[in-house]
Amino acid sequence: MNDPASLQSILYWVARKIGIVPSGDNENLDPDKAYEILEFVDDRLREGWDMYDFVETTLLEERAFRDDFDPSICYPQGAIVWDWCTRSYYQALLTQTGGPLSNASVWAPNPTVSPRWVPYHQKNKLMIGTCFGAWTKNPYEDPGRMRMFPEVSNRGLEFSLCRNVTTAWLLFRLPYPGIGLMEWDPLLTYSTGDTTFAPPDTFVSLVDGNINHPPATSPDQWQLFRIPYPFVRFVRQAAFSDTLIVDGQNEKAPAELNAAYSYLSQAFDQQNLQQAQRQNWMGYSR
Repeated sequence: MNDPASLQSILYWVARKIGIVPSGDNENLDPDKAYEILEFVDDRLREGWDMYDFVETTLLEERAFRDDFDPSICYPQGAIVWDWCTRSYYQALLTQTGGPLSNASVWAPNPTVSPRWVPYHQKNKLMIGTCFGAWTKNPYEDPGRMRMFPEVSNRGLEFSLCRNVTTAWLLFRLPYPGIGLMEWDPLLTYSTGDTTFAPPDTFVSLVDGNINHPPATSPDQWQLFRIPYPFVRFVRQAAFSDTLIVDGQNEKAPAELNAAYSYLSQAFDQQNLQQAQRQNWMGYSR
């Protein structure tokens, strides 16, 4: 797997392609033109993200049907939590904060978990975009795995009618996070999911009320996002074709865009060759 690319490297490549020679401090790159190019990059990357499933954009992860136990939360009576250490569910016998879960007067082990479902956005977990499959055990490692077929609802993947298991292994595409179109401003307040451009990279806010935390040095507030390698040539070339249309060079744009799609297809074919086969997953779209 090759290294991803910074957003600034993509921006500068397109700028040079259209005859602009940006310097390290962007003094030769007009802010409006930079914003225009970044919009093209964002649109094309989103398009490619949804067209092909690369290993860089998919994740295999075991999920429980309730949130992980957090000793700092006040749980109401009847609440059910999951504990990875004991690999068991526990139900609160009374409203209280903390543990330990071994305290039988406060927590009852192995309650009936119903309904069983995995939300698209589970606390402290990466968000599920499109689920390609669900199994009882790790499908890459355990020959005893069995396929499950959850139902899809507006709250997530519903497993109540599937095999009675305690957890589910999910293979899913990560949602496209988006890139930052505007440079980070220490005076602005960012919410969870907001993006910003702090050259040379783009970042996604992990929290609400995010103000005056420099993205490059605040990993608790910001998550770094770099352009996955399979998309780099496609995004650069496709964004360049978009700039040609804006500049009135409509006759040249189609050939450049066709080249971009060719790069993306080649990257996907290369992945398939490395995998030696292409398994067709059944997708569950959010």
